[in-house]
Amino acid sequence: MQKLFKTLGTYRCTESRRRKRAAEMDDGPEDDYIIDENDLPIPEPPDLNQPLPPFPTWPTPSGITEQQAMDNCRSVMESFPAFNVCREYLNVEQLVSDCVLNTLVCNTSVNMS
Repeated sequence: MQKLFKTLGTYRCTESRRRKRAAEMDDGPEDDYIIDENDLPIPEPPDLNQPLPPFPTWPTPSGITEQQAMDNCRSVMESFPAFNVCREYLNVEQLVSDCVLNTLVCNTSVNMS
């Protein structure tokens, strides 16, 4: 009885030409990089008994107001040449809202240099 093997997307009704490696080669990979458990340390779990830090409020520590952040984010987005095309496919208000939130959390405003 012949065996059916799949090779390179075609089927042959004969045995594969592949041969099993010699036993001395099957001892394991020598040159392969093995991930050591210390390569990816597991962070300590958060202390759930500690109170969360307060959420930032307006104005930011550097004095940016919510309206300034909104105006700046909208202005920067509108300065991109592709803005008029992209606005047809994207929720611009959500992008502005995300930018404003980023300004609040990071205490920096977006600018175009």
